[in-house]
Amino acid sequence: MTAGKLFLIGLCVSFLLSPALSGQDSPVAPEPEKKIKARIAAAEKSKIVLSDDGRTVIGIMEQERKMYTIPKGVTVIGPKAFAGCVEMRKITLPDTLETIEAEAFKGCIGLKNITIPKGVKKIGREAFLGCKFKKVVIPEGVETISSSAFYGCTELERVTLPSTLVEIKGAAFRGCPKLKVVTLPASLENLASDAFHGTTIRVAPKNPNFYSDERGVLFHKPEKMLVVAPVTLPKRYTIPADITSIEKAAFQGCEEMKCVTVHAGVLKIGDGAFAGVEKVERDIVSPEVTVYCAAESKPDGWSDEW
Repeated sequence: MTAGKLFLIGLCVSFLLSPALSGQDSPVAPEPEKKIKARIAAAEKSKIVLSDDGRTVIGIMEQERKMYTIPKGVTVIGPKAFAGCVEMRKITLPDTLETIEAEAFKGCIGLKNITIPKGVKKIGREAFLGCKFKKVVIPEGVETISSSAFYGCTELERVTLPSTLVEIKGAAFRGCPKLKVVTLPASLENLASDAFHGTTIRVAPKNPNFYSDERGVLFHKPEKMLVVAPVTLPKRYTIPADITSIEKAAFQGCEEMKCVTVHAGVLKIGDGAFAGVEKVERDIVSPEVTVYCAAESKPDGWSDEW
């Protein structure tokens, strides 16, 4: 074989195995050290501590500051990075931000405004617990709002949820007495029954999983489940005929509720479903019904009380 033919074969092999054409991701070029050092230095001026690669906020030097600016290039606010920073009034987040980790801004009671950048994909557990802002827009791209993420935000009045949202976990917006109404997007698949408390829940018309009735009671369509009732529910309520299960704590907080009528087709009742309700009526007691409740202690073996 001639040298010319060998050269052509070598070119073909190199061409076919290039990452761009083989379906593999091209390797990301490392960020210049000079750029990383500049970002770390800029953060230090705002008394912010970054990780060695300059990508993650890991803490602050002074909790007394009222304003913080996180430099462009930072992608993560680390766990508890600003937790307990009660003097903070304003923080500027970069458009490069992707993740807000657990308890990142927990207890920042002086924070009355927040703009979450559009690139954020994750909001961690208790990320904004106890903050005092009045409105929040969850950006497109976020799929999960973690447990207690906005718990105890007592001034929160308005929340905009993205069309990408799939799950809202337990107590995510609990303890927000001024949050009167929220609309679940069509994309939502999973909602903890205690995600909201005292909030009227509406559902986007195209959502295949959830719907609410004229009284604001929320149902899960595939499981034929009553998920949660608004605390403003009138004194008497009858479970719809097509519902077969009632979620735990579904009627918790319904202080005006005097009586709930449960039909024989309901086969599963969650723990504390009727907590606070004076009277529960059943048309016919089905032998197949399962009622979940808490025991005083966990038994070693089988127990009818567990």
